[in-house]
Amino acid sequence: MYCSGSEAAQVEHYRPKTTHPQQALAWANLLWICGTCNQAKVNRFEEENPPINPVDDDVWSHFFIDQFGNLSPRWNVALGALDPRAVRTIQLHNLDRQALQECRQERLIDLRNKIEDSLARFDAGQLTRDDLELRVLGWFEQPFQPDVADYFLAGPGAADDSEPFKRFLEVLNG
Repeated sequence: MYCSGSEAAQVEHYRPKTTHPQQALAWANLLWICGTCNQAKVNRFEEENPPINPVDDDVWSHFFIDQFGNLSPRWNVALGALDPRAVRTIQLHNLDRQALQECRQERLIDLRNKIEDSLARFDAGQLTRDDLELRVLGWFEQPFQPDVADYFLAGPGAADDSEPFKRFLEVLNG
């Protein structure tokens, strides 16, 4: 899903059925989406600057999550500008809406707290590496904003030295 929420209740036609009727029922053109993201896009689609497809594209090569939990487009060095597909995707689906950004921020704060607590308990001998692995699995299964956990625990955010995630992953993989 685009917003990484848990409320996928609609089917998105990646290429709108009004402009691409031949793909209206093609599986590769159908994506789960929440109503808010779907209604924001309506029938807008540009072949020359298509939005990111969260199933087919490497999302983290286009976006990053900043230290506040905001989804942001990456800088494209070759273009000397923000990634145009990421910018377009944010615009089309209104991915920078306040409620969504606040939800990501809350998830990031919660995940940081859980990691810091887990590291403290590991350092005190109260948790084992196996316990940490089970916790990670649980964090990925939480319903709201799994993109935050994915970015910081399995994606490029894991290498950020200012976050507790890097140390946690070093301990986990130790």
